[in-house]
Amino acid sequence: MVVVKVNNRTLVALLSIIVILFAFSPMDQTIYGDKENYTYKTVWPMYKYSIHRDGFYNISRYYRLHYRYVDYNISWMARAELCIASSPAIADINGDGVLDIVYSSCDGYLYAVSGDNGRILWKYMTGGGFASPAIGDLDGDGKPEIVTGGGRGPLYCLNGSGGELWHIDGFFHRESPLLIDLDNDGFLEVVAGSLDGYLYIVRWGGSVLYKIHVGDGAVIAPSAGDLDRDYSLEIVVTEHYYVHVIDFEDNNYTVYTLDLGEELLGAPIIVDVNHDGYMDIVVASSESHVYAIDYYEQEIIWFTRIPVEELEASPSIGDIDSDDKLEVIAPSLQGLYILSLDNGEIKYVYQDIIVSTSSPIIADIDGDGANEILIGMQTGEFAILDITHGREEFAEVEWILATKGPIMGSPAIGDLDNDGLPEIVFGSRDYNLYCIDGIPEYETQTKVNTTPATILPTTTNLPSSTSSTTPSSASSKQTASTPTSLTRSTYKNKTALFTTGIGYYYPKPNTTLILIGLVLSLIIITVTYYYTKEG
Repeated sequence: MVVVKVNNRTLVALLSIIVILFAFSPMDQTIYGDKENYTYKTVWPMYKYSIHRDGFYNISRYYRLHYRYVDYNISWMARAELCIASSPAIADINGDGVLDIVYSSCDGYLYAVSGDNGRILWKYMTGGGFASPAIGDLDGDGKPEIVTGGGRGPLYCLNGSGGELWHIDGFFHRESPLLIDLDNDGFLEVVAGSLDGYLYIVRWGGSVLYKIHVGDGAVIAPSAGDLDRDYSLEIVVTEHYYVHVIDFEDNNYTVYTLDLGEELLGAPIIVDVNHDGYMDIVVASSESHVYAIDYYEQEIIWFTRIPVEELEASPSIGDIDSDDKLEVIAPSLQGLYILSLDNGEIKYVYQDIIVSTSSPIIADIDGDGANEILIGMQTGEFAILDITHGREEFAEVEWILATKGPIMGSPAIGDLDNDGLPEIVFGSRDYNLYCIDGIPEYETQTKVNTTPATILPTTTNLPSSTSSTTPSSASSKQTASTPTSLTRSTYKNKTALFTTGIGYYYPKPNTTLILIGLVLSLIIITVTYYYTKEG
């Protein structure tokens, strides 16, 4: 047997190299999905459900796989003093085991109601208006906090009893703040945009960590995703004509900006468009364009001109025709347009679905294995659409409820009555918050409904003045190489030059791997010493 004795100096040098390699390896290797799930401490934490803002809710992860709704019913309604034009959030805010709903009203108040019966728990004056709240456990005490912009401008943080924990004066945007753990300290930070061109990053206690000036326009609802696969989240916002990506490293950040040349609207959507394993950005403009942007490769994948006067709501993304491919669902006052996510081609058009600012939600709400579109209309109807069962007029409308005012916000989904099945919650400008539950096939359809007859669910058609719902085969897709309404040279060669803005980059030592390296080094040193010592 040959025994190799290792020189002590050589051993120390070798171990030092190992530790250094571990220390400066890529950032925290926590699986991104786990970090993302940290925001899902609540049932419906924020506008359009997730930090990606795609509007898709994978309902099979949370509810029974085997149920089938045969009809829907109004479970309860909660009334405010003025219109409800915001999107609600759902969580058990007071720890009583019952899910609650938090939403803003045009009467200036933020409301909290009990999910089992709609009873008002409390209301707090924030200026309300169109502000959509976000809910999450900011301080790690196991109890959720509520964060919302107020109609008067400040950003508020309340506890589950409606008491103010802190507020920040400013001109914050009405759309929902983002709650994410940016610095991996186990606490959620609040990310919120303002009307004067700033993006705020706020610690759980209310201190401003960053105040980033990205431009002069309104910074709309931020999104987040790992765009460059570095196991950390980038923040994406739209502001005026620009898409901004804020990339954080240690205590520094860099802002990358893309000028699209037209007013952008709504929250950016984070999704892998071209199936390359990198998350991309989808945004819409008021001039009726939808853009798919590859941030990592710095190119525009495609952009499409939708043939309507303007878009007012952010699209959503999900597989809604059961072809195992994702679609972009873009609502407008001239109809609902459905595009292929792969290439931007218009697949279907439903001109009777008239939508203003309500972004759709995509979910298999009835348990039949196919995703439906849940959407509120400018004409006051809330509709559940299933486009897999036919293309004739009104065939896509699976269920419809007429309210007495336009529906401006997006719905939220949660099991509010603890029966293991999901309910739908949305607000209307008729001053009411509606809770809709499904009637499963194993129940009779004689379920008692105590709501007024004037607002019972109805399957009647929309007003006859609306046009046919037969999908159009005409496509207004524009490829990036042949633009018609846009002539910027950056589109002609498909580049999307994100210019560098603010900040500096420094490599961040990986503390977790440093500790692993030190432990391994001690083990190796001990074993080596034992086998190489003399005598």
